[in-house]
Amino acid sequence: MTESRRRAVAKGYIINAIAVERTEPGVTTELPDYFRENVIGGAGSFVIAPASPADYSVAIRRKLVLEISSAAPSNDRTTR
Repeated sequence: MTESRRRAVAKGYIINAIAVERTEPGVTTELPDYFRENVIGGAGSFVIAPASPADYSVAIRRKLVLEISSAAPSNDRTTR
């Protein structure tokens, strides 16, 4: 995955993510941090971390608006 990410970013692609944190046993609660460190990449890339699975539809809408407008989120919790 690291090599694929590197190649995509080198070609100018931007990889963004939505990471819903989970609390079940055996599931890391640091999923947004993992995405920041290992998945997203490129200029202005970001992770959106909805507060709960119920907020996922709002997160999708926000992600699309940010990508279409080429804006970066202003909330430090959601940015790289």
